[in-house]
Amino acid sequence: MGALRKTSPAVVQPTQIIVFPIDQARPDLVEKPSFWERMEESEVGNLVLFELKMFGMTAIIAALIGGAILGSWQVKQAANFDMNENVSSSAFVGGLAESAWQPTHYLN
Repeated sequence: MGALRKTSPAVVQPTQIIVFPIDQARPDLVEKPSFWERMEESEVGNLVLFELKMFGMTAIIAALIGGAILGSWQVKQAANFDMNENVSSSAFVGGLAESAWQPTHYLN
C-alpha cells in the first residue's frame, strides 16, 4: 500500500496590482482645474486675487468704522444731546445728574 503523500504547499505568489492612470483610461473622468485654481496658479492671477482680498478687507473695515460712527450719531440723537464748543464735559455730567430720568423697573 502506498502512503498518502502530501504535496508541498504551493509557493505563495505575490499579489500583483495593476494601476491604470485614470487620465489615460478615462480622460473624461479627470477633474480639470477650476477657473479659480488656474488663476491662483498663474502669477498675474495670484496677484489679482490678492488685491481683491485686500480690497474686500478694506471695505469690511470701512463698513465697521462707518457703522460705529452711524451708531454713535444715532445714540447722540436719541439722547437729544448737542455737543458744541460752549458745552463742557462737566456741564454734560452735571446735566445727566440733574436729569429726572428713572428706569422703568427696579431690580430687588
